[in-house]
Amino acid sequence: MEKCSLKAKNGPLLNVGYLINDESHIAGTNEEGRDHSTEIRLEWRGSFADIAYIEKARNGQAPELQMWLECEWSFLTRNELASVRIFTGTQRAASRYGNIKVPYPREVWIDLVRILGIGENVLVEVPLPTSPPEPWTGVWSALVDARNAFEQGGSSGWQGTVTSVRLALERWRAIEKEEPGAGWKAPSPADRESRSKKERLDALRWHLMQVAHLAGC
Repeated sequence: MEKCSLKAKNGPLLNVGYLINDESHIAGTNEEGRDHSTEIRLEWRGSFADIAYIEKARNGQAPELQMWLECEWSFLTRNELASVRIFTGTQRAASRYGNIKVPYPREVWIDLVRILGIGENVLVEVPLPTSPPEPWTGVWSALVDARNAFEQGGSSGWQGTVTSVRLALERWRAIEKEEPGAGWKAPSPADRESRSKKERLDALRWHLMQVAHLAGC
């Protein structure tokens, strides 16, 4: 298992997933001096959080991943009296020239993200301080739980994310209530319970449009 890293402009080098290949491969030079090469495919594995960081770091440009490769190698010998292969003890090897840079064309990367089925989603990074001041500890701990559930992925991970985000919002409200501004009136509990999912999304869309409008002023 090898690490894969990415560096934002003027930022630190951070790990974004890892590379893996558990198969054994044979390559080298025989007694006649003939080279026997082999090709190895490495599988990259990462979370939605890794993809979100890559999307932020590339800033609309082509991403460039950096890989640090390590492996174990050994000599393969053959018994003269029988066709028996014997492996010597393994030794570790690593890239002599440090990280290997692997650039991706921007269009290729965008297509890969779309194939994963997350191209239509908006990935948002929420920076979480390690020691939030009181009384915000409960809010931050719920957001950390949401982040961990999101990284887990799958239907259970998504459900855990939604539950933890709602808990964070409830704890935030207990610290300070929302101030929507003049003219806005909160619906009654009965009205809130009767709304469909589409109506809730429409309300969210309306408020998001107001935020976008004010941000542009």
